[in-house]
Amino acid sequence: MISVTQIHAGDAYNVIPDSVRMHGSVRTFLPETQEVMPSSMLRVAEGVCAAFGASCVLNYIKGYPATINSVPETEISAKAVVDLVGEENLIRDPTPSMGAEDFSYMLQARPGCYVWLGIGTGKGEGGCMLHSSHYDFNDDVLPRGASYWATLVENELAA
Repeated sequence: MISVTQIHAGDAYNVIPDSVRMHGSVRTFLPETQEVMPSSMLRVAEGVCAAFGASCVLNYIKGYPATINSVPETEISAKAVVDLVGEENLIRDPTPSMGAEDFSYMLQARPGCYVWLGIGTGKGEGGCMLHSSHYDFNDDVLPRGASYWATLVENELAA
């Protein structure tokens, strides 16, 4: 996902600016895709600039890697969920998400599993994403979250 989040160009509405500065972010699900992004973006930018007699400079700062759970730890986590709330309340193959980018570094160092507890109320007020202006933490999920972690630990200690 390429997000252009800022465009700065001049100070007047009726003057063609000498330069334009754009900022944004890139997130990918695969490390291989992340690796080709700088050259791909530069190629596109140079092509657009060449069409208009302009030039460009790309300052690409590599962002966070994708959060990719390890299979064994995901199964351990899934068992704790099933033991606690049943298979019908476990989403085994959720839609991939660009979130939890800071946890991705932990998963590069050690095997693990990033877990979403689900904070929706089921009343149409659903769980807004964390960075939404409508986000409101559902305190009612705290006991379920604590129970999940306790079940996970109990299962692992018994193994």
